Amino acid sequence: YTVATSWFLPALLDQQVDVTARLLDDDSIPEGSPAYIAERLGRDLTGHHHVVGIVRATAAEAESLRVGEGEPLLRIVDTIQVEGGWPIEVGTYCYPEAPVIVTSESSTNL
Repeated sequence: YTVATSWFLPALLDQQVDVTARLLDDDSIPEGSPAYIAERLGRDLTGHHHVVGIVRATAAEAESLRVGEGEPLLRIVDTIQVEGGWPIEVGTYCYPEAPVIVTSESSTNL
C-alpha cells in the first residue's frame, strides 16, 4: 500500500482555461498531473525538487498503510515547477517497509 497526496495552487481555479476538471476526476491522467497542468496553462515544465527521508508513521498513516503507529515509512515529497517558478504540484508519497534508511534531496531543471 502507498498513501499519496497532491496539492495544487488555488490559482488554478482562476485560470481562463479549465485546468481542474481532470484533476477532480477519479480517472488516471496518463501523461501525469504536472504535464497536463502545464499543457493546459501553455507553459513548460522547468523544475523538479525531490526530498526523500524516513519518518515515523502517524496514527492516520499507520491506519491507512496497515502498519503500527511509529513504524518507519519512506516519505517522498516532490515539487514540480513550470516556467516563472510556479509550483504546480506538490506531492507526498509514503511507503511502508523501507528497505534502507537513507535521506537525500535533489533538484532538477527540466
